[in-house]
Amino acid sequence: MSSELPVCLQCLQRCASSALDDIHFFERGEVAIQADSLIITDMKSVPILTNLASTFGVKDKMAVHPNLQVHVIPSLYKMGCSPGSSLMMDIKGDEVLKLLLWCHNNMKGIKVYSPNMKHCQAAYLQALGASLSSQSVIVSSENFTSGFNGLGVLTLHESLTNCEQLILGKPLHFIKSKIVGIEIIGSLSDFIVSTDLVLQFIKFIRPFKDCMIEVWGASLNLISLSDRITIANMVKETEVNCIFFPYDTVCANFLKKAYSLMFEDKKVILSKEIVDVSTVRSYDENHIFDLSLVHTSISGPKREIDRIPLSSFASTFKRSIYAKASPQCYGLKVTEENDPNKDNHGKVIGLSLAGCTNSSNAFVTLQAGLIANNLIEHGFKLPDCMKGFYATGAGLADLYLDEAGLSDVFIKFGMVKSVSCCIDQDNSPHKPSSFKDIITCALLSGNGNYENRKFPGAKANFLMSSPLALLYAALGNVNVELSENIFSSSRLSVSITDVWPDRETLIDLECQHVLPNVCNKVFKEFTSLSCHYEGKDTACNNVSFPWNEKALYITRPPYINMKSGKKVCFGEP
Repeated sequence: MSSELPVCLQCLQRCASSALDDIHFFERGEVAIQADSLIITDMKSVPILTNLASTFGVKDKMAVHPNLQVHVIPSLYKMGCSPGSSLMMDIKGDEVLKLLLWCHNNMKGIKVYSPNMKHCQAAYLQALGASLSSQSVIVSSENFTSGFNGLGVLTLHESLTNCEQLILGKPLHFIKSKIVGIEIIGSLSDFIVSTDLVLQFIKFIRPFKDCMIEVWGASLNLISLSDRITIANMVKETEVNCIFFPYDTVCANFLKKAYSLMFEDKKVILSKEIVDVSTVRSYDENHIFDLSLVHTSISGPKREIDRIPLSSFASTFKRSIYAKASPQCYGLKVTEENDPNKDNHGKVIGLSLAGCTNSSNAFVTLQAGLIANNLIEHGFKLPDCMKGFYATGAGLADLYLDEAGLSDVFIKFGMVKSVSCCIDQDNSPHKPSSFKDIITCALLSGNGNYENRKFPGAKANFLMSSPLALLYAALGNVNVELSENIFSSSRLSVSITDVWPDRETLIDLECQHVLPNVCNKVFKEFTSLSCHYEGKDTACNNVSFPWNEKALYITRPPYINMKSGKKVCFGEP
């Protein structure tokens, strides 16, 4: 195998060469593979597992292909539900549970994961992805598992029919698409956060329709695991077939720690070769993405579609105060020289770190938590006249903060914990009449709060990342330039390096401590079935599945005997 081949192609070739004799690469570009693992949700798996149960134990019948591991996970809509909630609350729930547990206990190659989950879907998917990272190719019936491509394991989304085909041992055939290499160069500027990087990267790859993208380059280590997973998940919103991040040192550092925690008793060792991502490979096309060109923008002050570069934010806001009234300007009927409130414009009266932003990429919340902690250590916090809310979203952000020792950092900073998009709390204590002639501001990290839904006293609403919102809230005014060297207010002055954490340090913290511990915490719960199935009559010791003729949902599949023309079931005399 040539080392110059794209890594994703090597993964496909590895699966092709290790499968059946008739699986190979055709000269015309058609690929036939037998994947290492198949991921399918419980509800989608019911027809397939029912068919397998009807043939199980019959001579010359094989339930699952011996080279394939089938992972049956809870459906997306059930992940993150409250503790103790069952797989399904309707009449067919017990029937499904019985089938799943019987398959788990009797069919080699089928593993069913517990539906009784206390954490969010993103946490379980990251834990599952980490546990499967030693494999080359995964096929899934669900596109929400595409984030595994960010952990160095090639994950392909296929139809339910193709998934059943794999289970029965037939190779998966598809036409190899164009492989585009994206080389990462440069470094990120100050005040750049993951949100800026991810959104601008997705915009960059949108033109590569129907292509498979592989990311490489000497600066790939500056893209965190959370950023990679987020990018891989967001690709389904584009027309790109797949995006793949090779197994590099960042992945290796995380998985080495994660495996030592998750598989301590089993002594599982991850023996996967680390890819040299600086090597130029034979891509069909190669393009360069320069991290130094990524910029930070702020939306506002009246519409989220109006974007302002951070570098000109303060000057743009100042011009908007006195310029002619428009969707971007306020048109005060005084000049700046004659305005008695010119030093008060831009006063921040509200801060909202909404869950929709935090749950999309927990790395941003981790960065915001460290910034809030650094601000507290240097004497900054929200003033009493400012009201702040935060919501950590679906739950992964909460786990990140807990493992980093920052679970209550936002409360110490002077904020109130909220839910969802932070619209459940009382309005700001400031009434519109409190600042009649002053352009006051609200800082929002989620557009669900846009246009005075939360802070009616604010005349300007700025949508920005959580870390930036914290900095401006600590300053108390947006009409100031963020200096590269000094972060100051009327009370305190500190170096910006003391407040804004270094990106390499953040990535190391996530890989070596936060994410491995998160995966370990949820993986043990995710893989344990005993708590949920305890006390249920599953007849798991039966050689054949105990069909219930009175069942309303799962019944024995009928087949036609070609000789007699009568419907029979496999396994019956």
